[in-house]
Amino acid sequence: ILTNGISIYTQNFAPEESFITACGVNESVKRADIFSRVRHKDVYHQKVHGCGCFVDWGTDTTTAELKIPLKIDLRRFLPLSNIKYLPAFAGKFELKIMFGTQGMVYCPCGPDMTLKHNAKALSTLTLPEITCEFTQIGDPITCYTSFASNIFTADTRTCTVDRQYNITDAYSVIPNFGIDQPIYNALVQRYMGQELIFPTQALNISPTSSQLAAGKSSSTLTATPRFIDSIFLLFPLKPNHHTVFKNPWFQSLQLRCGGYGNVPTVSFDTICKTDPTFIEICQNAMNVNGLQCGFNKDVFNSLVNDGNYNDTIDTYSHDCTNFFVGLPTETDNTFQQGQSSNTPITYEISSYVSPESDYVKEANRPPPRICFLNDIIISIHVQSNGLPPVVEIGEYDITSRD
Repeated sequence: ILTNGISIYTQNFAPEESFITACGVNESVKRADIFSRVRHKDVYHQKVHGCGCFVDWGTDTTTAELKIPLKIDLRRFLPLSNIKYLPAFAGKFELKIMFGTQGMVYCPCGPDMTLKHNAKALSTLTLPEITCEFTQIGDPITCYTSFASNIFTADTRTCTVDRQYNITDAYSVIPNFGIDQPIYNALVQRYMGQELIFPTQALNISPTSSQLAAGKSSSTLTATPRFIDSIFLLFPLKPNHHTVFKNPWFQSLQLRCGGYGNVPTVSFDTICKTDPTFIEICQNAMNVNGLQCGFNKDVFNSLVNDGNYNDTIDTYSHDCTNFFVGLPTETDNTFQQGQSSNTPITYEISSYVSPESDYVKEANRPPPRICFLNDIIISIHVQSNGLPPVVEIGEYDITSRD
């Protein structure tokens, strides 16, 4: 994010940030906003491709040129999520995006909706199991490859991309409003004397020190917390996994936070379907535990999934690649501003992972990633004599009147 030609914010873990913010979207939004988000079952049943495209994959090696429609809401960029309108005196804001393929996923298609709802026709077919969830580009999938005599044949295939792309059409849809000139002039005078402040948030993402091993193990990160609302943990299986995360089979998990003690106070497991503790903690961290909101089905399936990491095939859509651990933090039992310290503290992920987990059997797995959700502000200070305004991103203490 640049203002008046000066960079004020950079996010080097954009796929991970997009993954975390998408996990907080409810089912209604995910079903309707198809060019920004996608449900696995809509793709699996060839209903809508949304922010992707369908590809005919022949029996031989296929090379295709893909056209992907994509709508990016400004609120998907977390620091800009609370800004609805900007007055002209705020100056020039620029958003620079580096597109890449690191976060791309793909999946095979199953029976389309017409066949799915035709029980008589469906009963005459032989349908082998295929990959039933999203897979990171470059990893193999099992998909249907041929059909004869009412029998589908499945085989393992791998999709790669050459990272060559062209943006054929790009445009923005930005709402505008007008105000009377005397009111605008009064606002300019007001914000010469004080800053115009937008409270917002940002994610700081860092890898921990080491892998988590089978049985009891730990991994650490030293950081200085500043107004942290929530902490999210991601557990990639491979170095190329940026938007695919599954349940590592934790029988015990806890985050030790230096002088702040343990979060949560009592450790929990992620494979017990009869204990609501883990789900409730994640809902608190995402602030989606109200009557009118909640996790979408793909996220819920991922959080309660007790299948192993490599259990990826079935005869129906069952995406479990939206797993994360969310931990709400607090200092005064009000969940406001969470952790804050002027000195570094050591965060330690303490876990017990089943030795049968595919997660710990993968030798090349990266260390876990810790994501801190910080309260910040964007402040705009109007300058006199026609100078560009001063725009800064900084810390914001909502418990202080200053």
